[in-house]
Amino acid sequence: MSKELKHESIENCESAVQYLKAIGEGFEKGQLVLGNGKDQFLLEPSDRLKMKVKVKRKNGKVKVSVKFIWNEEADIKVFNNDFQLIPETA
Repeated sequence: MSKELKHESIENCESAVQYLKAIGEGFEKGQLVLGNGKDQFLLEPSDRLKMKVKVKRKNGKVKVSVKFIWNEEADIKVFNNDFQLIPETA
């Protein structure tokens, strides 16, 4: 699986709202699934995340960027008889 997924398309406002709603619902559920048919990412945002919003206006064009950044906590559980690997919590 790829470690990066990019998407770029021309959308109308209505379809852009649908994308944003789906992302919002994913955050509410604690699970985002993003894919392009070839690769798929299952993301589980942590309760604490960094949000960056950037707005730029130049030569009649407007660019709005929204980024969400969080650290993934490995939730690895391997069961083999009595063996269990669970990462330490801080």
